[in-house]
Order: sequence, then structure tokens, then C-alpha cells
Amino acid sequence: MLSRRIFLSLGLTAVCSQFSFGTSAKKKLLILIEGAGDFQAVAKVLEKSLNHLPPNMELHRFHWSHGYLRIVADQTDLAHISENGEKLASSIRMVQKRNPDTEINIIAHSAGTSVALAGVSLLNENSIERLILLAPSVSKDYPIIPAISAVKDGVHVFYSHKDTFILGPILKFTKTADLRKCQNAAGRYGFTPATRNRDEELLVATKLKQYAWKTDDASIGNDGGHYGAYGQPYLDLKVLPLLFNNPQAKITSAIP
Repeated sequence: MLSRRIFLSLGLTAVCSQFSFGTSAKKKLLILIEGAGDFQAVAKVLEKSLNHLPPNMELHRFHWSHGYLRIVADQTDLAHISENGEKLASSIRMVQKRNPDTEINIIAHSAGTSVALAGVSLLNENSIERLILLAPSVSKDYPIIPAISAVKDGVHVFYSHKDTFILGPILKFTKTADLRKCQNAAGRYGFTPATRNRDEELLVATKLKQYAWKTDDASIGNDGGHYGAYGQPYLDLKVLPLLFNNPQAKITSAIP
């Protein structure tokens, strides 16, 4: 029988119930938002990485896709993305109302980052702990300031200049997930926020943390492509340690 943590990481719970703890609230919650097409690819990898998560963390999958293989619909339906962003924000508020001490973390991939950003942008300042974006398929000049403001630790972005197919010519057909017909996706170039004042400049400087793909990352499972950031052991060594309060210590202890 699957354990509760694995069961939830596979996303087999409904949108509303997936955030219900009952009387035994967990102190840490990780919400997974997959990319377009509902492949559940990240969930399958995370299932193998449970030992690299904080022991009191529970995984929940936020389902938003139009359906299996419906990649173009997921990538281009801005109204659907916005609607599910509102649902995400509402669900997070419900968790915080019932369990105000819960630390909420979000990890999103590709087009799922558009839903994550849409939802987090609706939250109050410092509402969640952190937001981790893997190969975001939104444009690099996406208005990310409200989302940055809503996190305590930061928005962590993993991008790669080698993501030249999915975030290259494919975007000529689908546009970015925020419907900008360009190839300048944040998952390829990183975000370049347009700040309006000193406060926003400070916010970006302290809370937007971006990690460009390096050649050495290929040796630990990240080939620089669109799915490289959740390759193993790269995910275990570079991404999941961010969920700890002292990530550098965790990275050191995780290396064989």
C-alpha cells in the first residue's frame, strides 16, 4: 500500500480536499503544479526523492490541466490559467485560515509556472514561504513583482540557455504561457523584472534567486533541456535542498 506522502505526491486527490489536513496539521506543505499536458512527470520523479524532503513535509498536486496530452490548450488558454490561479490562491487562503502555522511551498514546471504566478500574485505580502519555478514558459518580462512580494524566502528560478526546442521554435506556434508571441521565455533567459521604484529594486535583489544551467550540471542529471531541472540527482542536490531553512547544509550532506 502506498504511504500517505507518496499517495499525495502522485496527485490522486481532488483540488479542494488536497489542502485539507483535518486535525493533524503538517508544518510544511509542498504544492506541485505540473506543466502542460498533465503528464505527471515531476510527480513521478518526486516519488523517488521523498527522503530528500523535510521529514514533516507533505506533498500535494494542484491539478489545473485541460487533460492528458492537451498541451496547446494548457499553454494558450489564458482565461483557464487565470481561473486556476484564483483557485490556487483561494485554496492557500483556506489552508492558512485552518492552519495558520503551516509553511507553504510551491514547485511548478513549464506552463504550470503561469498558474503558480497567477495564484501567488493574488496573495498578501509574505503569504507563502517560497516559490520554485522550473523552466518557466512565461515571458522573461512577466510582471513578477507581486509574486515576489508574496513570498518570504524567495522566488527560485531554474533556467537554461540550452532549452532551445520547447522554449524556442515551439513558442512561435503556441506563444508563451502569458500569450506573448516571442521566444524570450524566462525558462531560457531568466526573468528581467521591470521595477518602478527603489522598494521594488530591493525586493528583486533580495528575493528573486535565479540559477542558470551550467555545463557541470550535466554530470548530475540536468542536460540543460526543458526537463533537465527535475532530472536526478540534480533535483535532489540542487532543487529540493531549497525547501530546508539551511539549504547549503543540506546540499553538502546529500552529496555521496
